[in-house]
Amino acid sequence: MSIPCTKIVCPPCLNERKDVMSTESEVIPKPSHKLALIIPARDRLEELLEFIPYMKKFLGNQGVTSEILVSNQGDGYRFNRASLINSGVGDILLLII
Repeated sequence: MSIPCTKIVCPPCLNERKDVMSTESEVIPKPSHKLALIIPARDRLEELLEFIPYMKKFLGNQGVTSEILVSNQGDGYRFNRASLINSGVGDILLLII
Protein backbone atom coordinates (compact mmCIF):
# COMPACT_ATOMS: atom_id res chain seq x y z
CA MET A 1 0.00 0.00 0.00
CA SER A 2 1.45 3.34 -0.95
CA ILE A 3 1.01 6.61 0.88
CA PRO A 4 -0.89 9.18 -1.16
CA CYS A 5 1.06 12.34 -1.90
CA THR A 6 -0.12 15.74 -2.98
CA LYS A 7 1.54 17.44 -5.93
CA ILE A 8 1.99 21.16 -5.50
CA VAL A 9 2.54 23.56 -8.37
CA CYS A 10 5.85 25.32 -7.84
CA PRO A 11 5.72 29.11 -7.53
CA PRO A 12 8.86 30.83 -8.90
CA CYS A 13 9.96 31.96 -5.43
CA LEU A 14 10.32 28.34 -4.26
CA ASN A 15 12.80 27.47 -7.00
CA GLU A 16 15.56 29.16 -4.99
CA ARG A 17 14.83 27.39 -1.69
CA LYS A 18 17.37 24.80 -0.60
CA ASP A 19 15.00 22.78 1.60
CA VAL A 20 12.91 21.48 -1.30
CA MET A 21 13.62 19.38 -4.36
CA SER A 22 11.80 20.50 -7.46
CA THR A 23 11.05 19.11 -10.86
CA GLU A 24 9.43 21.02 -13.70
CA SER A 25 6.01 21.54 -12.14
CA GLU A 26 6.02 20.12 -8.64
CA VAL A 27 7.78 20.62 -5.33
CA ILE A 28 8.70 17.63 -3.19
CA PRO A 29 9.97 18.46 0.31
CA LYS A 30 13.35 16.95 1.14
CA PRO A 31 13.10 14.48 4.00
CA SER A 32 14.47 15.82 7.26
CA HIS A 33 15.46 12.34 8.39
CA LYS A 34 17.16 9.19 7.12
CA LEU A 35 16.11 5.60 7.60
CA ALA A 36 18.72 3.04 8.66
CA LEU A 37 17.68 -0.51 7.85
CA ILE A 38 19.73 -3.10 9.77
CA ILE A 39 19.47 -6.66 8.45
CA PRO A 40 20.80 -9.42 10.74
CA ALA A 41 21.87 -12.36 8.59
CA ARG A 42 23.88 -15.56 8.39
CA ASP A 43 24.46 -17.64 5.25
CA ARG A 44 21.71 -15.86 3.29
CA LEU A 45 23.61 -14.34 0.37
CA GLU A 46 21.10 -15.40 -2.29
CA GLU A 47 18.20 -13.87 -0.36
CA LEU A 48 20.13 -10.66 0.29
CA LEU A 49 20.93 -10.33 -3.42
CA GLU A 50 17.18 -10.18 -4.08
CA PHE A 51 16.06 -8.30 -0.96
CA ILE A 52 18.48 -5.36 -0.97
CA PRO A 53 17.84 -4.15 -4.57
CA TYR A 54 14.09 -4.58 -3.98
CA MET A 55 14.20 -2.49 -0.78
CA LYS A 56 16.38 0.20 -2.39
CA LYS A 57 13.89 0.53 -5.24
CA PHE A 58 10.87 0.43 -2.90
CA LEU A 59 12.26 3.05 -0.51
CA GLY A 60 13.43 5.20 -3.43
CA ASN A 61 9.94 5.16 -4.94
CA GLN A 62 8.54 6.24 -1.57
CA GLY A 63 11.02 9.14 -1.40
CA VAL A 64 12.76 7.75 1.68
CA THR A 65 16.45 8.51 2.10
CA SER A 66 17.98 5.37 3.55
CA GLU A 67 21.08 3.34 4.35
CA ILE A 68 20.99 -0.45 4.39
CA LEU A 69 23.44 -2.27 6.65
CA VAL A 70 23.78 -6.05 6.65
CA SER A 71 25.10 -7.35 9.96
CA ASN A 72 26.44 -10.82 9.22
CA GLN A 73 27.32 -13.48 11.79
CA GLY A 74 30.31 -15.38 10.48
CA ASP A 75 30.97 -17.92 13.24
CA GLY A 76 29.45 -21.35 13.80
CA TYR A 77 27.72 -20.49 17.07
CA ARG A 78 23.98 -20.24 17.60
CA PHE A 79 22.44 -17.34 15.63
CA ASN A 80 22.24 -14.26 17.86
CA ARG A 81 19.91 -11.76 16.18
CA ALA A 82 19.90 -9.25 19.07
CA SER A 83 23.68 -9.07 19.15
CA LEU A 84 23.79 -8.46 15.40
CA ILE A 85 21.23 -5.65 15.69
CA ASN A 86 23.19 -4.04 18.55
CA SER A 87 26.36 -4.26 16.48
CA GLY A 88 24.55 -2.75 13.50
CA VAL A 89 23.29 0.18 15.58
CA GLY A 90 26.85 0.84 16.72
CA ASP A 91 28.07 0.82 13.12
CA ILE A 92 25.28 3.17 12.00
CA LEU A 93 26.11 5.58 14.83
CA LEU A 94 29.74 5.63 13.69
CA LEU A 95 28.60 6.47 10.15
CA ILE A 96 26.51 9.47 11.18
CA ILE A 97 29.00 11.00 13.61
